[in-house]
Amino acid sequence: MKVSTRVPFLLAAAAFAAVLSSTAQASQGDAKHSEQVIFAGRGTATFGGGDTAFGFAVHCEAESANKNAGNCTGFLYFHDLGLSGFVTGTESESGDTDVYILTVSTADGSIACTLTNPSAPVNGPNNTVTVNCSVPSGTATLTDAVVRVTAPPEH
Repeated sequence: MKVSTRVPFLLAAAAFAAVLSSTAQASQGDAKHSEQVIFAGRGTATFGGGDTAFGFAVHCEAESANKNAGNCTGFLYFHDLGLSGFVTGTESESGDTDVYILTVSTADGSIACTLTNPSAPVNGPNNTVTVNCSVPSGTATLTDAVVRVTAPPEH
Protein backbone atom coordinates (compact mmCIF):
# COMPACT_ATOMS: atom_id res chain seq x y z
CA MET A 1 0.00 0.00 0.00
CA LYS A 2 1.41 3.38 -0.98
CA VAL A 3 1.33 6.02 1.72
CA SER A 4 -0.06 9.39 0.66
CA THR A 5 2.46 12.21 0.41
CA ARG A 6 -0.24 14.72 1.31
CA VAL A 7 -0.21 13.87 5.03
CA PRO A 8 3.48 14.73 5.71
CA PHE A 9 3.22 17.84 3.56
CA LEU A 10 0.02 19.02 5.25
CA LEU A 11 1.52 18.40 8.70
CA ALA A 12 4.66 20.29 7.71
CA ALA A 13 2.64 23.14 6.24
CA ALA A 14 0.50 23.37 9.40
CA ALA A 15 3.58 23.46 11.64
CA PHE A 16 5.20 26.02 9.36
CA ALA A 17 2.08 28.21 9.40
CA ALA A 18 2.05 28.12 13.20
CA VAL A 19 5.70 29.23 13.35
CA LEU A 20 5.09 31.94 10.75
CA SER A 21 2.01 33.18 12.61
CA SER A 22 3.82 33.39 15.94
CA THR A 23 6.76 35.18 14.28
CA ALA A 24 4.43 37.72 12.65
CA GLN A 25 2.52 38.33 15.89
CA ALA A 26 5.70 38.78 17.88
CA SER A 27 7.02 41.38 15.47
CA GLN A 28 3.84 43.36 14.75
CA GLY A 29 4.61 45.95 17.38
CA ASP A 30 8.22 46.14 16.29
CA ALA A 31 9.14 49.18 14.22
CA LYS A 32 11.65 47.07 12.26
CA HIS A 33 9.44 45.74 9.44
CA SER A 34 11.00 43.19 7.13
CA GLU A 35 10.73 41.70 3.68
CA GLN A 36 9.58 38.07 4.04
CA VAL A 37 10.32 35.33 1.49
CA ILE A 38 8.39 32.04 1.47
CA PHE A 39 8.99 29.01 -0.75
CA ALA A 40 6.58 26.05 -0.68
CA GLY A 41 6.08 23.10 -3.00
CA ARG A 42 6.05 19.36 -3.50
CA GLY A 43 6.88 16.97 -6.29
CA THR A 44 8.64 13.77 -7.26
CA ALA A 45 12.30 13.49 -8.26
CA THR A 46 15.43 11.42 -7.78
CA PHE A 47 17.18 12.05 -4.47
CA GLY A 48 19.54 9.71 -2.66
CA GLY A 49 19.67 7.37 -5.67
CA GLY A 50 15.93 6.72 -6.00
CA ASP A 51 12.67 8.34 -6.97
CA THR A 52 10.86 9.92 -4.05
CA ALA A 53 8.09 12.33 -3.28
CA PHE A 54 9.51 15.43 -1.61
CA GLY A 55 8.30 18.76 -0.34
CA PHE A 56 9.37 21.97 1.33
CA ALA A 57 8.04 25.00 3.16
CA VAL A 58 10.75 27.55 4.00
CA HIS A 59 10.35 31.08 5.36
CA CYS A 60 13.14 33.68 5.32
CA GLU A 61 13.48 37.18 6.61
CA ALA A 62 15.12 39.02 3.74
CA GLU A 63 15.74 42.77 3.87
CA SER A 64 15.51 43.91 7.46
CA ALA A 65 17.10 46.14 10.03
CA ASN A 66 16.70 43.56 12.78
CA LYS A 67 18.88 40.66 13.92
CA ASN A 68 16.98 38.03 11.88
CA ALA A 69 17.84 39.50 8.47
CA GLY A 70 18.91 36.77 6.07
CA ASN A 71 17.79 33.91 8.33
CA CYS A 72 15.55 31.05 7.16
CA THR A 73 13.56 28.34 8.92
CA GLY A 74 11.33 25.62 7.53
CA PHE A 75 10.75 21.98 6.77
CA LEU A 76 11.82 19.56 4.03
CA TYR A 77 10.83 15.95 3.51
CA PHE A 78 11.81 13.08 1.23
CA HIS A 79 8.98 10.58 1.63
CA ASP A 80 10.35 7.35 0.16
CA LEU A 81 13.68 7.89 1.91
CA GLY A 82 11.92 8.22 5.29
CA LEU A 83 13.71 11.52 5.72
CA SER A 84 12.26 14.78 6.99
CA GLY A 85 13.41 17.60 9.18
CA PHE A 86 13.33 21.15 10.44
CA VAL A 87 15.86 23.24 8.53
CA THR A 88 17.58 26.54 9.17
CA GLY A 89 19.84 28.57 6.95
CA THR A 90 20.36 31.78 5.05
CA GLU A 91 18.79 33.79 2.25
CA SER A 92 20.52 35.84 -0.39
CA GLU A 93 19.29 37.71 -3.44
CA SER A 94 20.83 37.53 -6.88
CA GLY A 95 21.19 41.19 -7.82
CA ASP A 96 18.01 43.24 -7.77
CA THR A 97 15.94 40.77 -9.76
CA ASP A 98 13.79 39.09 -7.07
CA VAL A 99 15.75 35.87 -7.55
CA TYR A 100 16.24 34.35 -4.10
CA ILE A 101 18.73 31.69 -3.02
CA LEU A 102 17.81 29.81 0.16
CA THR A 103 20.56 27.61 1.61
CA VAL A 104 19.18 25.36 4.36
CA SER A 105 20.13 22.25 6.35
CA THR A 106 19.13 20.21 9.37
CA ALA A 107 21.19 20.46 12.55
CA ASP A 108 22.31 16.82 12.19
CA GLY A 109 23.34 17.27 8.53
CA SER A 110 20.85 14.70 7.18
CA ILE A 111 19.43 17.33 4.79
CA ALA A 112 21.43 20.06 3.03
CA CYS A 113 19.79 21.87 0.11
CA THR A 114 19.72 25.09 -1.88
CA LEU A 115 16.40 26.35 -3.24
CA THR A 116 16.34 28.99 -5.99
CA ASN A 117 13.65 30.74 -8.01
CA PRO A 118 15.20 31.65 -11.40
CA SER A 119 12.77 34.49 -12.13
CA ALA A 120 10.65 37.07 -10.31
CA PRO A 121 7.80 35.50 -8.30
CA VAL A 122 4.23 35.45 -9.64
CA ASN A 123 0.98 34.86 -7.75
CA GLY A 124 -0.15 31.37 -6.87
CA PRO A 125 1.48 27.99 -7.39
CA ASN A 126 2.93 29.11 -10.71
CA ASN A 127 6.60 29.55 -9.89
CA THR A 128 9.69 27.61 -10.84
CA VAL A 129 11.92 26.53 -7.96
CA THR A 130 15.10 24.50 -8.36
CA VAL A 131 15.99 22.28 -5.40
CA ASN A 132 19.64 21.19 -5.36
CA CYS A 133 20.65 18.94 -2.46
CA SER A 134 24.05 17.61 -1.49
CA VAL A 135 22.32 15.44 1.16
CA PRO A 136 20.35 13.51 0.03
CA SER A 137 22.08 13.93 -3.32
CA GLY A 138 19.81 15.12 -6.12
CA THR A 139 18.26 17.99 -8.06
CA ALA A 140 14.68 18.79 -8.98
CA THR A 141 12.88 21.63 -10.72
CA LEU A 142 9.27 22.34 -9.83
CA THR A 143 7.11 24.58 -12.02
CA ASP A 144 4.13 24.73 -9.66
CA ALA A 145 5.73 26.03 -6.46
CA VAL A 146 4.61 28.97 -4.37
CA VAL A 147 7.10 31.82 -3.96
CA ARG A 148 5.70 34.65 -1.87
CA VAL A 149 7.57 37.87 -1.15
CA THR A 150 6.09 40.48 1.14
CA ALA A 151 7.76 43.85 1.30
CA PRO A 152 7.80 46.12 4.32
CA PRO A 153 5.43 49.08 4.23
CA GLU A 154 6.91 52.23 2.71
CA HIS A 155 6.99 55.23 5.03
